Amino acid sequence: MDFAGQPDLMPREADSGISLSDLVSALWRRKLLIISCGIAGLAAGVLVCSWMKPVYRATMTIAAMPAPAGSRPAGSVVATLAGLSSSTTQANFQQLVEALTSNEVAGRIAAQPELLHAAFSSQWKNGEWARPTGFRASLSGWISSISGRPGWHPPARDEVAALIGAKLTKTKVLNDIYELSFDMPDRDAAEKLLSSIVHEADTALRTGAGELARSRIDFIQAKISDITFNDQRQVLTQSMSDAINDQIMAESKGPYAARIVDPAHSPINPHSPSFILFVIAGVFLGLATGAGIAFSRSPSPRR
Repeated sequence: MDFAGQPDLMPREADSGISLSDLVSALWRRKLLIISCGIAGLAAGVLVCSWMKPVYRATMTIAAMPAPAGSRPAGSVVATLAGLSSSTTQANFQQLVEALTSNEVAGRIAAQPELLHAAFSSQWKNGEWARPTGFRASLSGWISSISGRPGWHPPARDEVAALIGAKLTKTKVLNDIYELSFDMPDRDAAEKLLSSIVHEADTALRTGAGELARSRIDFIQAKISDITFNDQRQVLTQSMSDAINDQIMAESKGPYAARIVDPAHSPINPHSPSFILFVIAGVFLGLATGAGIAFSRSPSPRR
């Protein structure tokens, strides 16, 4: 049977479109453009990185204080019933970790001009507080005026609390070990503020523990004279001994709730921005942009 004169009824394979060789050829013809875009991306990455303010990260490791020799894990029965049970070293340590971002610690930091100036160095100029300048500060002031919120004022406890909450990071390593980090534009300020925050939290707990111990002693002294049973007097006497030990610990020198395993320190190089990361990102985006332009300008393959 002769099919020579019959039309070709078999479907032809559709054109696959742009092949890999077409893509490589288009990129090769525009190689100078792609390289130029890569260099421009490199320059842009360097420029953006140099424009951004460096941020230094100070780190510190703290751990719970070891339990004193001969101490009991819990207070006496009478003290417990009276709501005056003494805290263990673990509980003290957890309280300190929570107190790091408390308003009390922020108030203690704000009460020290040297620390307050270090925390808000951009607003402390020529020996006095100055309103922040720049687009962001202007926008914030405009929003505050519209919303009716109070405008700018020299930083105080609330501003310190907000700063600590935003810049302080607490990472739990073990149950009784934490790694702390604090980010600031100034390396020395980051180390100084982190050390001061831990110190003020420890001091606040020490002060509270001393006041609690003295109130326990006063309570027991007022009650012990009315106790006639020998067993109860022994319990109160032991509770008095515990309270006195707590008072001695609170009034002693050195750390109270946490010991410093690794003091505050920070690398010489800033934590951010990362120069290498910005350079790599700039080059990659530049090359990708150049490749896109080169491909869009290349003639479409014939169908």
